[in-house]
Amino acid sequence: MESFLIYILKASALLGIFYLSFLLLLKRETSFELNRKFLLTGLFTSLILPLISLTKKVYIQAAPETFSYITSSTNITEIPVENSMDWWQISGIIYILITGILLIRFITQIIAVIKIILASKVQKRSAFKYLEVAEDQVPFSFFNYIVFNPHKHSEKDLKLILEHEKVHARQLHSADIILVNLINCLFWFNPFSWLYKKAVEQNLEFIADRETVSRTEEFKEYQHALVKVSIAGLKPALTNHFYQSFIKKRILMLNKKSSSQSPAWKLSLIMPIILAFMLLFNVKTEAQVIDSEKKSSVVIESGKALTISAETSVEMLKKLEDFFNADGIILKFMNLKYDSGKIISINSEMTDPVKGITTTYNQSRSTGIKPFKVSVNKDGSMGYETLENAENFTVDTHNKFKELGENPLFMINGKPVKPNYLKGKYIKIEGSIEVKTGVNATSSFGLSGKDGAVIISDAEILNEFTDDSSFKGDPGFSQKYIMFNEQGKPFPMKLETRINPPKNFESENKETDIKVTGVEFSTEDEDEIRETLSSDDIIGGT
Repeated sequence: MESFLIYILKASALLGIFYLSFLLLLKRETSFELNRKFLLTGLFTSLILPLISLTKKVYIQAAPETFSYITSSTNITEIPVENSMDWWQISGIIYILITGILLIRFITQIIAVIKIILASKVQKRSAFKYLEVAEDQVPFSFFNYIVFNPHKHSEKDLKLILEHEKVHARQLHSADIILVNLINCLFWFNPFSWLYKKAVEQNLEFIADRETVSRTEEFKEYQHALVKVSIAGLKPALTNHFYQSFIKKRILMLNKKSSSQSPAWKLSLIMPIILAFMLLFNVKTEAQVIDSEKKSSVVIESGKALTISAETSVEMLKKLEDFFNADGIILKFMNLKYDSGKIISINSEMTDPVKGITTTYNQSRSTGIKPFKVSVNKDGSMGYETLENAENFTVDTHNKFKELGENPLFMINGKPVKPNYLKGKYIKIEGSIEVKTGVNATSSFGLSGKDGAVIISDAEILNEFTDDSSFKGDPGFSQKYIMFNEQGKPFPMKLETRINPPKNFESENKETDIKVTGVEFSTEDEDEIRETLSSDDIIGGT
């Protein structure tokens, strides 16, 4: 919802820029066709430009050290936290409701016009379809349909009126009217949107007026016809119609002499403003590392990611914040709300203070939030991703743990371990893990498996979760853990990382060197390097 509303605000701001440019540069000009093109371009540009982003590369010095780790043991205690109001969500709901009402109103007006057309007898002449009505209806055109009441106008006036409507029909002005009304329904909160709509409608009438007079050469008679229709008390329609409330302005424009020079050159003045808008609001930063020893730049191949699920505790979230903060990225989890041990609402914010970039994420779900990943990607960008169909050790194993009873059996390296012994400890898993429940557990372990069984091979029980010594010399690392809170409840956790290749990888044998992402390495290190560059990001769970 937040990203959608930001798009609407950007598009609305662009619409205001185009209207102000029209007001200052073109409104007083008589090049009405040029004005039409400019106004239509403004509508489409306002909708499309916020969807386009530019990429900015930032070069930084390669970090010589590997990533830090969580270094302290974790005792999980779920603490209810009061949830503050999600103003983005509330604003989004209000916006959608009002927009929906305006769209329904607009569709109703279109249907009313179509009903008039369907209820009238059509007389086709050339490319136009004429419909005579008996109601006190203002003459109007809707695409190639021209609707009028012949009894409300003199023969001479009617001729001028029909010529005016044929200009609208011939140049498809109805498409402009429909488009600008739809845009107005989307940007109803922006005063410039209403002014923009009025400017489009006025300009179309100026075009039709000028074209009619040039074709009929009855200048005074046409002005008289305008005045007569304006005081006839006829009902207007949501279409291009002969009578508009700005009769005086139309007559003034008819009498205004055309400019001797085209004002098209003025349009170039808006380009610096559009460029400034793009640079301010539509630039994404991509970080690149500069290796000072090799004097070459490579895209960052290091990254971190954490997977958060509904069962993640407040204390674990704090640990995960520290995991990113150690590398200069400020990660915050805020406005938490728990229900039955599950997170049902969470806000998060991630900031890179060096680049001045902030990314936010919000999620609410009454049955528990969907798993989502927080990451600093290998290109240096930051982001969040909701995992609709998350399949990983953390989520899948936790779902299996839900099926266990209060006192499950743990078989570690072929030996039974009492749950009480595992309270506050960690199991480091090098082998496999299997969860059995129900008949599968009791058939294998008898009554000992009545609450389920967890079978883990090649594992080590740890009192604390600390740095693994093998990680320091291994550029690719992945490790599975199960952690237990003070009540003995198990939580799965998987950590993976990718680090920058050591700078001493370069071989003295220049003839056998290979190049990986712009940095040269010797062939004897090729397998290890490729494993490093293709490994997964860090994933931390509950």
